Amino acid sequence: MSVEQIPLTGPRPVEEELRRRIQDVEDFFENGAIGLHIVSGDGIILRANKAELDLLGYTAEEYVGRHIAEFHADAPVIGDILHRLSCGQKLERYPARLRAKNGAIKHVLITSNCRLEHGRMVNTRCFTMDVTELRQAEHAQRESERQMRDLLEALPAAVYTTDASGRITFYNKAAVDMAGCTPRVGQEWCVTWRLYTPDGVPLPHDECPMAIALKENRPVRGAEAIAERPDGTRVPFIPYPTPLHDANGTLVGAINMLVDITDRKQAENRQKVLIDELNHRVKNTLATVQSLAAQTARHSDNLSDFFPKFQSRLLAVARAHDLLTKRHWEQVPLGPLATEVLSPVANAASGRVTIDGPWLDLSPRAALSLTMTLNELATNATKYGSLSSDQGALSVLWQLSEDAKTLIIQWRESGGPSVTPPTRRGFGTRLMQRCIESDLGGVFDLAFEPGGVCCQMTLPVSRCAPHG
Repeated sequence: MSVEQIPLTGPRPVEEELRRRIQDVEDFFENGAIGLHIVSGDGIILRANKAELDLLGYTAEEYVGRHIAEFHADAPVIGDILHRLSCGQKLERYPARLRAKNGAIKHVLITSNCRLEHGRMVNTRCFTMDVTELRQAEHAQRESERQMRDLLEALPAAVYTTDASGRITFYNKAAVDMAGCTPRVGQEWCVTWRLYTPDGVPLPHDECPMAIALKENRPVRGAEAIAERPDGTRVPFIPYPTPLHDANGTLVGAINMLVDITDRKQAENRQKVLIDELNHRVKNTLATVQSLAAQTARHSDNLSDFFPKFQSRLLAVARAHDLLTKRHWEQVPLGPLATEVLSPVANAASGRVTIDGPWLDLSPRAALSLTMTLNELATNATKYGSLSSDQGALSVLWQLSEDAKTLIIQWRESGGPSVTPPTRRGFGTRLMQRCIESDLGGVFDLAFEPGGVCCQMTLPVSRCAPHG
């Protein structure tokens, strides 16, 4: 209806219509869901609606009439707002922080324009939208993402993520260490330089577990691969690629963890070597025991004569095995070996046995051979030699030649009964000679001198050392 069509029955209907419209405007201002306030050109708050007051917790008397800058937490922000409005600019969702009566900080978006008269700002109408919860949710999300990144960065396993197309979006330090280079954000599928199957066959990157997880939208488990670094070193690993989805179940990317299994592979190899070595040693030990039993029986008069000889030789082998087992069958020092083998006779002789020489590590084979030899000499010394009496003594000394290529071991008995050379060479002598000369490539010189048995063993260090 146009102005001309409004019936003019008198001033009263016009006044009522005007009053009603004013009331509508007042109701809209006061009861709007969004905070609304009016600020003078000098920055003084002229009016504020209920939503504005509720937002900050003030009464109208506490809020209206004060400068708007008193309620802003950031002075530069309100200064910029007032400057823009005074220049006639409009504000659209301008971010700011307001301080509530209770001290709480409210994050808001301000939409405002100004009313100008003769180029001068008369007042502004400001709509204040509370986005505190949104900002807190965004902060919580950022904090959660930061904590997740910190967690992934702290993991000892290599971890990286990709988007849905397989482009790398994140990688941790462990991934850099494993790859041997810094991956490039945006590169495809894998952080590693080259890939191989466990059998060493080249594995194309688009066929790697991560690529399969993305293409088929499923986790990949149970796979193994080998990563080659740019420097050529290789690392066996197990990947755990897992697709990532949004709330609607749409594929948005994937995360992959690469677990280095180098130690496990090395342990498996060591175990295999040890099992093979154990099988070999068991066979050799059984052969040695069989030979000892057969030869001892052949040179024994009866079972009573056989048993102590065989038991002594078997115990000598056992002592050598104990020493080698304690040292993981790698090496045994000559000093502890001689002390262990001769401990029964040394304890019985009460200080009459001397064992001395420089430190020298022996290979397992040399340790076994010298154990058998020393045991035979000790058994003979206890039965017939210097240690068969209370006055006899024994010295076992060794030294290296000047060029350190030869080991010389001297066994010397003294103070015991007068020695008479045997009429025949027994199994014990042949056993010692075989241990020194056949097994170790040395020279075995046994002399039955009247004052006591003397034996010199000359051995090449290259045949005795652990890596000889």
